[in-house]
Amino acid sequence: MKKIIAVLAAVMMFASVATACGVSDPLNTTEAPTTAEATTEEVTEPQVDINDYSDTFEDLCRYMTDMTYVSGEPTEMTAELIGAKEGKKYSFNYGGGTVTAEFYVFDTENLDETGEKTIADVKANGKFKIGNLPETEAVLSDNGKYLMVYRDTAYDASKPDSQNTIRYNEVMEAFKSFGK
Repeated sequence: MKKIIAVLAAVMMFASVATACGVSDPLNTTEAPTTAEATTEEVTEPQVDINDYSDTFEDLCRYMTDMTYVSGEPTEMTAELIGAKEGKKYSFNYGGGTVTAEFYVFDTENLDETGEKTIADVKANGKFKIGNLPETEAVLSDNGKYLMVYRDTAYDASKPDSQNTIRYNEVMEAFKSFGK
């Protein structure tokens, strides 16, 4: 009987310790940087000159990475589905959200019918469609050569001062102006 009580006590003690260790910070004090930390982050933003990059798909991806707008190892995409030459997808976390950023390059001198339709649809309504799948929101670069699909689960256009909305706008501006 003493062994059973000792085992039960040990199990209860282990459970209480394990539960206590698993509790997240209820005040979220580790989530948001302090003002000093936020200021430091602003000061240490990457110093990148867009003029140091050529108008190539590789340099577009390098530029977006150097600007810290994307991170991680990209996945090759089946670009032919939208009539593009090449495509890469980045998936990462930012500001409490999950971000996926897809980049595609089109050979604008030799577009096939699919590429022409994709570009025309994005120019007309900011979306394109693949087969029976739902429409996908996208944006074209100002030179019309590159297409980006950018999704951020924490983006909220109704909150213009939020970290993710500010980042979204920065990414859009940087992408559109690449290759001018």
